Amino acid sequence: MARIDPKGSLSVRPDPGPDNPSGASGTGLIPGPVFRYEFGAEGGSARLDGRLGVPPHACLAFALFPELQFDPPGGGAPDPVPNVGSCLVGVRVLLDGKAVELTDQYGQPSSTEDPGWLWTDQWNWLEFDLADLAGATLSEVELVAPPGHRGSGWFQLAGVRTTAQEPADVVARATMMRGSHSDHDFSRGNTYPMVFRPGGSHALAPLTDARAMSWLYRWNDRGPVPRMQGFGFVHAPSPWIGDRNNAHFMPWMGRAEVTPERRELLFRHLEETSRPDLYTVRLVGVDRRPGSIAASMTATQHGGVLRFDYETQERCGLVVDQPFGGRTRIENLPDGRAAIIMSIDARVGFDDPDNPMPGAYVYAETLQPVQPLRATEMPKIYHDLRLGEHGLERTRWGHALLRRLSRVREQAGVLRLRSGQRLEIKAAMSSISVEQARHNLDLEIGRRGFDEVAAESHALWAEILGRLEIEGGRPWLREAAWSDLARLLAWPRSHHENAGSPAEPHPVYASPFRPRVHPDTAEHTGCAVVDGELVVDNGYWDTYRTAWPAYHLLFPKRASRLLDGIVQQYRDSGWMSRWSAPGHIDCMVGTSSDTIFADASAHGIAFDELTAYESAVKNATVPSASPLTGRKSIARGRFTGWIDTDETEGFSWTVENAICDASIALWSRRLADRATELGVPDRAEEFRTNARYFTNRSLVPQACYDPDTGFWQGRRPDGRFRLDSHDFDPLLWGYDYTETSAWGMAFATVQDGAGLARLLGGEQALASRLDRALATPEPANDRTRGSYPQITHEMTEARAVRLGQIAVSNQPAHHSAYMYLHAGRPDATQWLTREIAERLWVGSEIGQGYPGDEDNGEMSAWQLFTMVGLYPLQPGSGELVLSAPVFPAVRWHRENGTTLEIVAHDVEHRFIQRVEINGEPWGQVSVPVAVLHANCRIEFWLGAEPSDWGSRSRPASMSTMTGEARSWQPDRSRAARLSLTGPDGREMVGEQALAQLVDDRGEAIIELPAGACLELRWSEPFRASHLTLTTDGQGAAGYRLEALAAGGWAPVQVHPTAALWRNQTVPQALGDKTLSALRLTITAPLALRQIEVY
Repeated sequence: MARIDPKGSLSVRPDPGPDNPSGASGTGLIPGPVFRYEFGAEGGSARLDGRLGVPPHACLAFALFPELQFDPPGGGAPDPVPNVGSCLVGVRVLLDGKAVELTDQYGQPSSTEDPGWLWTDQWNWLEFDLADLAGATLSEVELVAPPGHRGSGWFQLAGVRTTAQEPADVVARATMMRGSHSDHDFSRGNTYPMVFRPGGSHALAPLTDARAMSWLYRWNDRGPVPRMQGFGFVHAPSPWIGDRNNAHFMPWMGRAEVTPERRELLFRHLEETSRPDLYTVRLVGVDRRPGSIAASMTATQHGGVLRFDYETQERCGLVVDQPFGGRTRIENLPDGRAAIIMSIDARVGFDDPDNPMPGAYVYAETLQPVQPLRATEMPKIYHDLRLGEHGLERTRWGHALLRRLSRVREQAGVLRLRSGQRLEIKAAMSSISVEQARHNLDLEIGRRGFDEVAAESHALWAEILGRLEIEGGRPWLREAAWSDLARLLAWPRSHHENAGSPAEPHPVYASPFRPRVHPDTAEHTGCAVVDGELVVDNGYWDTYRTAWPAYHLLFPKRASRLLDGIVQQYRDSGWMSRWSAPGHIDCMVGTSSDTIFADASAHGIAFDELTAYESAVKNATVPSASPLTGRKSIARGRFTGWIDTDETEGFSWTVENAICDASIALWSRRLADRATELGVPDRAEEFRTNARYFTNRSLVPQACYDPDTGFWQGRRPDGRFRLDSHDFDPLLWGYDYTETSAWGMAFATVQDGAGLARLLGGEQALASRLDRALATPEPANDRTRGSYPQITHEMTEARAVRLGQIAVSNQPAHHSAYMYLHAGRPDATQWLTREIAERLWVGSEIGQGYPGDEDNGEMSAWQLFTMVGLYPLQPGSGELVLSAPVFPAVRWHRENGTTLEIVAHDVEHRFIQRVEINGEPWGQVSVPVAVLHANCRIEFWLGAEPSDWGSRSRPASMSTMTGEARSWQPDRSRAARLSLTGPDGREMVGEQALAQLVDDRGEAIIELPAGACLELRWSEPFRASHLTLTTDGQGAAGYRLEALAAGGWAPVQVHPTAALWRNQTVPQALGDKTLSALRLTITAPLALRQIEVY
């Protein structure tokens, strides 16, 4: 770089580098010098370089890390205001002394007073297009700071580079590197590069930290020249859940080292390829000795093939290893090759007697002759004292000492390549046994080598990704679309294996739900081996919003098998997981599988629907004895309606329960209509009753709206709001809310947007509240971290996206931009969703690409839906809403032969002017999924100004589905006067004991004999919809029911639904009768816990 000549208030100086929350600190993004810049209100410029020749297809590359600054609080607000002025520095090039305006890869001018897509406190990679200057010589490159602002940060000038072109191969358009430039403190995806098959049991991944359980691969781990410590089988569905059952392979040259820090090799991202079918990288020695290794991986369903090509004159080979407990042994095969056999201990901390974490077994073979060597490692003191850095190995006595210190590592093995320059390893894993691992290897790989398996994988991915056709669009959005699609298909994973043959498959799995039969051995699991297909590795709170609706819409056949696979959790354990990895994990709020199943039903997916429905009803009506399953605090919450503040994040539980209950209600309506088709005509009334009951439960958040604060609040056990209005601050995180604040939950009720608008004072008030949310900065500071012990990555990401309180970087606000539709403002949704899709999903070139955690495909599906102009605002409702697409044309070809085509005219604009579906005008903001599942063509016309298209329609809301506004109806039983007489007409229990039947606890049990009579009387008549009975037995409760109205006592027709579990709450329809009393005459002994009347 030429001598820097700053002018004005802009200063530039060499500097080690920033404190990077997503990677290495005190270093640059790329090799080369790092400079710090600072500027004040005067602005200025600094000459960075000159005399740069411009070849064809070139760009000027630049790395920028703007430092977030803060302005003093204003208007009485307590928090400093984030200032993004540091983003306003630009790059100016001079050609023959004249400034030339350039644009970057996202279409943003090189010198602007709009921060655009740039992120603060993150490295940003800019590529300024030089295509029009090909053949010229740039006389100067300048850093420019505009006047009227202040800012600081770091930059690196990478110089002139070749602009990447879109590959012709559709598989090569999907990059699995997106999201890996992340860390604990800031997420741009929190993913890792992976090679996998859709529905496979694992992934193969490169490892920059071979002893990590969470962040396996960091794009910017230790600076601009990262280090590789291994390649291996991984299962981590999220860094927050962590990995399990790891098996690692690491090539070596010169000297074999087992310890990850001593075996690591250098690599460059420019020499790295990460696709779903293939991963390749070139490795070189840390000591810069001559030689290199080309590493490649490709995967099958339960295995894969790794290939290492050595360019060295030294000895070379392979280290096989496990990061934690287990054993590895090497067996010589007759032809000089070797078999590698691993038994991997179950993950510590996730194992308990009733829900065991299965370990794993690996069987692998080399394809070339090798010589096994002793696998030793140094003890911890060696690394703590950094003895290897003091030249001990170069002395005779030091070498002898270190040899005595070394110990055999049972989890590792070392192989030396006997001849040649290539080593291939084919491997397979099993959770059942070594023999099953070998069977998996024979089934999936057999005698084939790397090239054959890689070709098969490529063909598979080409077929899947080739179903997505995109015409036009900006390059980074096109890359994102195919990359999102591939990442979506990484989840969920299978846990079952084929114990049979391809012709006669016999799926079995090591159950993570049943008690161990015996301890694990080196050859076989101690878990129960169960018949069936089990699908795992999914956090349903994360994925129900977008990932599962995407499976249902795009892959109905695949979705059918996935759904049956997750229903197996219920068949095997009696409960659905909230988080599955592979067993039940106590993580996140809501039993969101309820909504997933309901959405699948709405899409017409074929699966074991009645069993899935049973699981949802159990989640909603039966308390679980384990914190791993069910709805927390539902023992009381099913009666009060809300989950109170005694439960951590109680309001989030309340909302998620209501969303699930809405899904169950809508599902119940569909099942009632299809009861005969499903072969259960006698259950139609049960489904209709459940629809009424769960519809009312879906509206319960209305009771948690605090008019004094204007926000949702949690309620205490005594019914009061958690805080008085003068103590309430909507910016505080935690307490009642999961991973967000009251602002973040302000628009949470996707199932009832109409009800939210009424609570706020009307649709205009809802639109104003959304506008205010956009205008209210996220402070993300120690004052607002609330109940969290520290500022979390979700807080800083919410601030970084610069959308106020619309923190689309995390799940609680993923729908917020679409809530304008409930206010009659589709134009606001169109502008905001395009802003988000085009501005926040950037940085794929440097391992970014997402605005927050990419959880099991959920963030990928959000972008996919939004880019094509569709979104599942209320999963389970049977409709998707419309917004402005980013591509001129998209076609998706489903496996059943139907095609969904979306065409948009003038995509440079953001506002919908009109829409046609299959050639007919369409004025609704939503479209039924049944329309989308047929051959469907949606055509948008976009314009520069908002129109009134769609403003007279609204998405579905639970409170208005019947055509009239409904409010949540509380239980009336506590306001009743109760009496209980025995068969002889005498009172059975005292008033205090009787009150326990309506105390909203359900803890006491009153045994009612046949002939007993329970009567409830109210002072004023009311219109009753249904009652519920919570009993301690199973089966249908035996009773006659009468209602007292103006005409006297009259029988009520009873269609009793059998209780399938003890302590289940079961509804009974009352037919919307106006009554002042109810009488239950018991016809068969009944153990009653609670009665409610609505």
